[in-house]
Amino acid sequence: MVSAVRFRRVLLSALLVSFVQPPASDAQDVEPFKFLHEYVGLHDDQIAAIRNGKAVATILESRTTDEVLVFGSVYIRSTPENIAEKQFFASHYFETALDLTVCVRNQENPERPGFYLITLKGSQQAGLTGLKGGIVRKVAVDRTRSSLERALQATKQKLESRTD
Repeated sequence: MVSAVRFRRVLLSALLVSFVQPPASDAQDVEPFKFLHEYVGLHDDQIAAIRNGKAVATILESRTTDEVLVFGSVYIRSTPENIAEKQFFASHYFETALDLTVCVRNQENPERPGFYLITLKGSQQAGLTGLKGGIVRKVAVDRTRSSLERALQATKQKLESRTD
């Protein structure tokens, strides 16, 4: 139950961070750093990696073993207007799934163009409980995390390579 509340708080916070434009001040108190630290639970070195353009993805605690919750983010030196995303989910594999991606403009240095791409993925899947399911879950969760990291890095490279 605590994890379900935490995921809802992270989800709601991500939505709020995408709309709020706070004034620049101490870098750790400016969004999205406060969000990344307090709600997602990232460490300072992970936040610094994101800030420096490295894609970081992590698994969030879930309330049950059949839920998979993944968070990822990367800083992109481009404009968020260049983003379009397609999402496909097959009901055969997921009982429920949620995929939220938001762009948060750089607030700490308005002279430095760019934004933070933040993605939250949540799904509930059958077959992830029990002994065999536990093994399947570990592999599936790790692949989901690493796949999200690669997708964020590819998006960053593609957007930053544009010259328009």
